[in-house]
Amino acid sequence: MKKLGVKFCLGLLVGCVFFSAFNTRASNMTETVQGLSPCPNSPNCVCSDEPIDSKQYITPIVSANTELNGEEASDNSRGQQLLVAIADYLQNRDEFQIIVQTENALKVEARTSLLRFVDDIDMLVRGERVYVRSASRVGFSDFGKNRSRLEELRTQMVEDGMAQPLSK
Repeated sequence: MKKLGVKFCLGLLVGCVFFSAFNTRASNMTETVQGLSPCPNSPNCVCSDEPIDSKQYITPIVSANTELNGEEASDNSRGQQLLVAIADYLQNRDEFQIIVQTENALKVEARTSLLRFVDDIDMLVRGERVYVRSASRVGFSDFGKNRSRLEELRTQMVEDGMAQPLSK
């Protein structure tokens, strides 16, 4: 009986450690000193810092604003204004939770509607662009959800007049 109790406690401890390893927060996940972390070798990640010929590459979101309060805006202030618009949009959607927001960075958790899987989204302002990375925490494939989520965000920012459409 005592051995069973020890095995149960040990199993419970191992399970908790295993679960917490897959349940880390976005705030310690994907930003490096140089920029966004590279994607792993799985199709459940997209990133603007990947090589342009990579399947995991996604184009940064480019600000459409050339003026800020009636004055010519600096490149960085354009990107910062776009990032604020993105944060405002995400705050009004149940799917997203903003974890960290600074004037040049945004870390967000997104939950899938059906199975409630968590994806981590990181955004960094560089000039008039917002570089993006979205990756699933678990699994191998995301069936294109990370890419489609960011493209929907881009489309919304274009419709709101905050971002330039993708050039063809």
